[in-house]
Amino acid sequence: MNRLNHLSLAASLFALTTGLCFAQAQPPLQTQPPAPIVQSAPERTASPAPNSNVSCCGVITPQGRRMIALLDSLDVTHHWLANERVDWKTGDANHGGEYIPHDTHCSAFASALSLRLHVYLLRPPEHKTSLLASAQGRWLADGNGGWVSVSAAEAQRRANLGDFVVVNYVSPDAHKPGHIAIIRPSGKTAAQLAKDGPEITQAGGNNYADYVAAHAFDHHPGAWPNKVRYYAHPVDWTKVTGKIDSADM
Repeated sequence: MNRLNHLSLAASLFALTTGLCFAQAQPPLQTQPPAPIVQSAPERTASPAPNSNVSCCGVITPQGRRMIALLDSLDVTHHWLANERVDWKTGDANHGGEYIPHDTHCSAFASALSLRLHVYLLRPPEHKTSLLASAQGRWLADGNGGWVSVSAAEAQRRANLGDFVVVNYVSPDAHKPGHIAIIRPSGKTAAQLAKDGPEITQAGGNNYADYVAAHAFDHHPGAWPNKVRYYAHPVDWTKVTGKIDSADM
């Protein structure tokens, strides 16, 4: 073999050896593990907001509407007026009576309504008209006459059903008057009930055909809301004519 062939063979061996070394020097081929399957969280939907326009205390029944009509027929904004001597049954001014400053007739108005509903509430002649509201409150608290104590929401609900419902404050001073108002049927919301209390009709220092309990006791500091109490009594509307029976006149 000549010199040229020797060089060619040497070069071939060198290339083969170098290639093998290069191949061995390469790091092994890395394989990637499969990507984990990520499950997306189910879509969340917000809970529906409560309907703030729904009545807190049920719908006003036909009997409840009759109660509204009866209350309105008594025209309390023109009868049982403060600072006047009045006939407690009708609220008409007794012009033969003397002027009595600061005399109010909340309990006389409640008594007059009780006559028309045929539901007994402490009234004349069993108790005189002066300081009657507190006396009524004590009488109601004793569970007399089938009356039951209820919460504010239950008071509004039962008024909506057509029951006779009152809110009462007993004065801690035996020489100062308390107060009583009639719960009036209303479709008010829970928010309105929490803010203003039940709807009321009242005679008093100010007479209101349609007002709120939260301000019915403005003339009695400290009464609202913790010192007032609610009482309810069912009404037999088959007996109610809206007028006073002749036997009660």
